[in-house]
Amino acid sequence: MKLRNILPVSWPVSLKIPLTVAVLMIAIGTLVTERVLSSLSQIQDQYLNEISGSYLDGLTTSVLPYVLRDDIWEAFDAIERSNAQYENIKIISTIVAGSGNTILAASDPGQLPTGSLIPKSYLESAIAYGKIRIVAGNPIVRLVKNLEFQGQMIGKLVVTLDVSEQLSERNNVRLALIGTSAIFTILMAAFGYLLTRRMTRPMQILSEHLDQAKDGSFLEISATDMNRSSKEISALFDSYNSMIRAVNERDTLAATLHEEEKLAGLGRLTAAMAHEINNPLGGMLNVLETLKRHRDKPEIQKKSINLLERGLKSIGDVVQTALATYRNRSTKRNLCEKDFNDLKRLLRPEINRRCQNLAWKMTWRGELGIDGTSVRQVTLNLLLNASNAAGRGGSVSFSSSTSQNMLHIIVENSGAPIPDEILQCLNENRDKKKILLEERAGLGLWVICRLVQDMSGQIKASNLNDGALVVVDLMLKGTTIKHAA
Repeated sequence: MKLRNILPVSWPVSLKIPLTVAVLMIAIGTLVTERVLSSLSQIQDQYLNEISGSYLDGLTTSVLPYVLRDDIWEAFDAIERSNAQYENIKIISTIVAGSGNTILAASDPGQLPTGSLIPKSYLESAIAYGKIRIVAGNPIVRLVKNLEFQGQMIGKLVVTLDVSEQLSERNNVRLALIGTSAIFTILMAAFGYLLTRRMTRPMQILSEHLDQAKDGSFLEISATDMNRSSKEISALFDSYNSMIRAVNERDTLAATLHEEEKLAGLGRLTAAMAHEINNPLGGMLNVLETLKRHRDKPEIQKKSINLLERGLKSIGDVVQTALATYRNRSTKRNLCEKDFNDLKRLLRPEINRRCQNLAWKMTWRGELGIDGTSVRQVTLNLLLNASNAAGRGGSVSFSSSTSQNMLHIIVENSGAPIPDEILQCLNENRDKKKILLEERAGLGLWVICRLVQDMSGQIKASNLNDGALVVVDLMLKGTTIKHAA
């Protein structure tokens, strides 16, 4: 279980509010209990001080003459009479002592015989007359009062009281208060829970419908639930139902548009294939013109026929490349040095026709682990676009190199720069690039970008002082360079 699931912030409102009410009730109950017990303690202490004071004052008046005469029997008689008059307090023992703390008479002469000294523990635990404080866990209270005559102390009175009834009364009151507070707290928490559940029921209904919407099931809130809710909640439910109806209508419209997009995609595929097949056809027508002019040169005829055969194969590759835009192919061939050499031959007639200069540089030889057909198609489109932008008498530069499992293709041309909106589209993210290039730059650049993205590559385009520069970086997979130059 995750820690955040047990933290209070993750608890539902229907649980937080009752718990808050319970905590507040416990706090209030604790405060009330403490104040009631404090008041009860003060009342008991005051009552015991008053009645014990009356008892000691009366006993002092009775035994003072007998202490002066050391009259033991009269002292015993005075103790018995006083104890009989104060039956509302529990007196455990009463001691009348003369000078030197010698016991003259006691209510329990068996344990406290006449002539013995007052036990030291009695004197140490005794408190002053009028300062009684009943302490929990101590059911016995001892009081001491000095007997004085004409300013001189002639003896002491030591009285031991039983306050267990007062302590029991306090405990009973405490238990009654705790029980009452607990019952009242439980009732208030239950009431708060039921009230909160009722108040949050509309939100629960809305939450359940939103959870169903996650699974694609967009259901409206029933009229019964709306009628049971308040005016504000009913308005909220009505807004939610309006949103659900709009979503359902949008899904229906989206399904219709999806079918239409299939037809549009078919047209786009057809146009892309026609556009890309037209490029090698131009080179093949140039080869045919060469054959017509050099019929008597077998060596040129052999090279031209070989180039024508490769051009026909290239048309087949173009078809497969166009299909790869919409589906994955099961087999792909690696890029080899001959692919770029063929492109140079196919581009040469176009370069000569426009009286352009072609700079060609390759720093690798052999075979690379990347889709050769796609790379060839991307490069051919870039070179044809560069030649078209350079114009008559311009220059086109091509270079290809490798570094750290990357293939770098650089195409540079003089002449007209790349329009700003197309330049921005080439350097945009993938989704924007697809849409904007289709609308603004035509299918050629769109196919280039699509193929580069399928090969996990990147295109960087920029304008120079006189011309433009396009850099394509492609990642090599599996087989790398077999023979480096």
